[in-house]
Amino acid sequence: MPDKNLPLIPIPAKQRWRDFRIRFLPPLAFLALVGIICWMWGQYVEPNAIVGQVETVHANIVSTIGGTMQSLNVDLLEPVTNGQVLAVITGLDPDQLKAELAAAESDLRLLKSRMDIDKTRNLNSYSQLRITLLEEKLSLDVARLGLQQAQQEFERAQKLLDAGLISRGVPDGLSGGGLINARNDLGYETAVRNRDTLQSEIATREKTVAELEESVKTLEHTGTIQVTPEDAIVEQDIAAQRERIEQLQKPVILRSPIDGFVNDIKLRPGEKTTAGTTLLVVSGRTSNRIVAWVYPPVTKRPQIGDTVEVNRMGMGGIRFEGTIIRVGSQLEAVGAMLQSPLANPEHIDVGLPLLVKSDEALKLIPGEPVQLRVIRSAEITTAN
Repeated sequence: MPDKNLPLIPIPAKQRWRDFRIRFLPPLAFLALVGIICWMWGQYVEPNAIVGQVETVHANIVSTIGGTMQSLNVDLLEPVTNGQVLAVITGLDPDQLKAELAAAESDLRLLKSRMDIDKTRNLNSYSQLRITLLEEKLSLDVARLGLQQAQQEFERAQKLLDAGLISRGVPDGLSGGGLINARNDLGYETAVRNRDTLQSEIATREKTVAELEESVKTLEHTGTIQVTPEDAIVEQDIAAQRERIEQLQKPVILRSPIDGFVNDIKLRPGEKTTAGTTLLVVSGRTSNRIVAWVYPPVTKRPQIGDTVEVNRMGMGGIRFEGTIIRVGSQLEAVGAMLQSPLANPEHIDVGLPLLVKSDEALKLIPGEPVQLRVIRSAEITTAN
């Protein structure tokens, strides 16, 4: 039996450390690891009830007329400013112009037929003369517009001729490069011929218009012919038709409505377009608003004025506060970037949409996904 009066044998510190490592260190390490995992799960892994993305601002640049893109002054992803010229659209081509002219002449003939029924012989002759005059004026205006186009084609061909890219005469041989030069030369000769033809046509029509105007004035001065309300209506209609065709021929300058960058280009110079077609898309570089969705079940509906904490996804992401400025009235489809990639393709996540505003969002990239949670209710803030 050991003697209690004997002193205890001291245990070395090394032995005590060994016993601590064996008995206590593993449980403590396990508990610490579990605590870190729970903290990380709550902060970064566990999905929040509210997800969102920084709002993307897009401005569609649409052509108001049908025509051809004459020039494109920007490139893809190039920064632009509000009011900067992006592209220029020219008016109708000659075939479309002829169709417009045919439509205008058809309207004139219809009006002429209606006037022929109600007017006397003298008035009918006078009206026919006026309509012929108006038709000639309209044809003269169209010919002048065509001359502008022909002059532009001639100047373009003249520049090629001055640069030595084409020759004035047609080559003898049509093989190899000679065939290409022959086509260029024929293009130059066609431009000259079209310009001269239209100049001659304009001169003839101007003479015809002058003669008709003199005949109309002579009939009006006799006092036997009076201008009727129907004549005024016809004249107004012709003037409107002429103005419409002139407007169609004017180039349309497309400008950027916002500061940003060119996100998409759907048409290139030389391609044709119709009215209402989107030609370019300009996107904003930054945004101070976040579009978010509350996943169902929505146990507590967010209110306008609630303060939310915005957390950039990923470890080490920045955090800031924002204010809810709009709340939706029904569940809507969640943004495509926030749809679960592992879910059934036929399944679409839905949520209650809301809009959050914060100047700190300017530090994020438009379209970037974020997590949100309500930290202060507007009712509590008002009560305090």
